[in-house]
Amino acid sequence: MREYRVRREYRKKLEGDGLREIASKFFGDVGQDGDMLIASYGAIRSMRMRFNGKSLFIDTEMDKNVDDNLAIETIKKYNQFLYEATGYTAKERKKHLSKM
Repeated sequence: MREYRVRREYRKKLEGDGLREIASKFFGDVGQDGDMLIASYGAIRSMRMRFNGKSLFIDTEMDKNVDDNLAIETIKKYNQFLYEATGYTAKERKKHLSKM
């Protein structure tokens, strides 16, 4: 499971049903299992996510047998979702991961 820091000003957006609303905007139907939200889209077979008030935790299971165009589209959509949910671009998220 990967942890993504969330900008302070973005945290209120994720509270309550906020994370579900953002995820459904990008991935369609979003289910729930306990405190985890569950979605799938394109090359993402299963994505489980939760927000703890400071960080977004996401566990993904990818389908490696998809064509390149679908894989590229899935990555773009996933990065757009992460930007809207965390406030950090892919470049900024990479920088945070390298510091850990």
